[in-house]
Formats: sequence, structure tokens, C-alpha cells
Amino acid sequence: MPATTKEAQAERRTNIADWITAVFGIFWSVWWGFFINRVLDTKMEINIPFSFFSYRSTWNTESFKNLYLVFSVMITGAFSIAYVHWLWNAQKTAYKIFLVSSLVRFSAPLIFWMALFLTAVGMAAIFFSVPLSLILYGAILTFLWPIVVLITLWAG
Repeated sequence: MPATTKEAQAERRTNIADWITAVFGIFWSVWWGFFINRVLDTKMEINIPFSFFSYRSTWNTESFKNLYLVFSVMITGAFSIAYVHWLWNAQKTAYKIFLVSSLVRFSAPLIFWMALFLTAVGMAAIFFSVPLSLILYGAILTFLWPIVVLITLWAG
């Protein structure tokens, strides 16, 4: 139970931020499912020559797709961990005076992983012919999510 009005308001803002995260998480995971389904359903008939020193091989589409999916899942997992860590730190600012330096410090990993995630998603548009509208929806959702949470924590 909060002792002061300021603590009660901060707790209310963090609860709203948690609800916003849950709602955006639902839309984001549905988008992610459609995105991965589109990548998995891609039927391409190209072979990519690959040589590493004296080893020569040809990668077919399925092996390239599997490699992309492994890297994509690793990047998505790291992005999710960075978001949760960022959310915990951002919620701490609801209980005290906001400092821009602290926002920059704990937002840097999130911005890095978000950029890497969006790069991986953009590569799918190039390699696997994922529609640009699907990529744009995911990019807007990914950028908008932390901004809405910050606005809620500061002014909610």
C-alpha cells in the first residue's frame, strides 16, 4: 500500500504500463507469427554458392532459411530480454524524478537490439519476399511500443 499520493500515482502509472505492455505484446506476437509463417512458406528456387577457404558448397533455400530463422530467433530473444530489462528500469523512474541521463543509459541496449531486430526483419523482405506492409506494421509496432510506455510512465 502506497504511503503517499505521489507513490500511489507512480504505482498506478506502472500498472498501466504493464497493461500496455501486455496489449502491445499480444499484437506484436501475432504479427511475429504471421511474419515467421510468411518466411517459412517461402518457396524459392535459388542456390547460393558458398566457399570458405578451400571448402566449397552450395546452400539451397532451405538451409539458408534455417540459418536465417536461427539468427532471427536469437536476435528476437535478445530484443525481448532487452525490452523487459528496459521496462523494469523505466518503471523505476515513475517513483522518482526523471533523469535524461538515466534514460539514455538504460535505453542504449534496447535501441541496439531494436535496430538489429528491424534489420533482420528487413532482410526477410529482401530474401524471402515478405510484403512491405507486413514489415512496416511490425516496425511501427516495435518503435511505438516503448514510446507509449514512456509517455504513460511520465504523464499517465
